[in-house]
Amino acid sequence: MIFPMYTNLIAPTDPTKADTLDNTYGDPVDIVKQVFEHYSVSPSVNAGGGDPELNELYNEFYLANILSVLIDPLIYKMVRAFDEQMRQQLRLTNPWLYQSDVFAWAYTSHFNPGALGYEIQLTQHFRINKHYLRAYIKVGRPFTNLGVGIANPKILNSGKFTLGTEVDIWDQDVFGKGGIVTLSSHYRFSRGKELTLDLHWKDEGYIVGH
Repeated sequence: MIFPMYTNLIAPTDPTKADTLDNTYGDPVDIVKQVFEHYSVSPSVNAGGGDPELNELYNEFYLANILSVLIDPLIYKMVRAFDEQMRQQLRLTNPWLYQSDVFAWAYTSHFNPGALGYEIQLTQHFRINKHYLRAYIKVGRPFTNLGVGIANPKILNSGKFTLGTEVDIWDQDVFGKGGIVTLSSHYRFSRGKELTLDLHWKDEGYIVGH
């Protein structure tokens, strides 16, 4: 909820004023300005009178952030947890929307402001015979930013050693089509002591954390 909190509590803005973002500073505003400067054909963001197109993009970030929260079922599970007795809160929250002995499923949503604008990502979480998998799809604006990915964190698990893999592909109008393949290995020497080695192969493109 970074944009709603910032806009309403930290640095209140009035979207009806054309110059509202010229006089507002901070990471959320700076991110939108940087994206706008590269995306828009407007001559200047700080021309003195503001830019309605810039305000419209900021409001779009704001609404997209709210939407990503409202469609995330974990938010409602956390709110519901406040109604439970303290002794019941000692147990782990059950994240699954559907579960049986051999299969469980849930989804989460995520909002990310970045170099190409904002992204809304829907991640599907699966547990199949006690084995965890996840897959996601994402869309982004104002630059075209489409992506999908799948991860198997423990494709190999021999006790002390685990090997996981993740594949992501994207179609971005700035960088074109591309992808990244990740191999993650973990070796546990003892409790609290572990060696981790990650290997990546990546095309040109934007993806969070890489």
